[in-house]
Amino acid sequence: FAAPIACYTCKTFEPWLDGPHEAVLNHLLAERERIADSRIAAVNDRTLLAVAQVVQMCREIKEANHG
Repeated sequence: FAAPIACYTCKTFEPWLDGPHEAVLNHLLAERERIADSRIAAVNDRTLLAVAQVVQMCREIKEANHG
């Protein structure tokens, strides 16, 4: 993947709290569904998981700041 998607798996990545992480996650999920061969689709699972973790982390931070 090209930046910024490739950045999610970098250990020095510092995501913006208000970044479009859910849109990136939705895009990756749609791409995974589109690819018919599950072995090829699985190649991107590490990135998909990293994006999902960022989405969850941002949600938790936002809830803590507003709760």
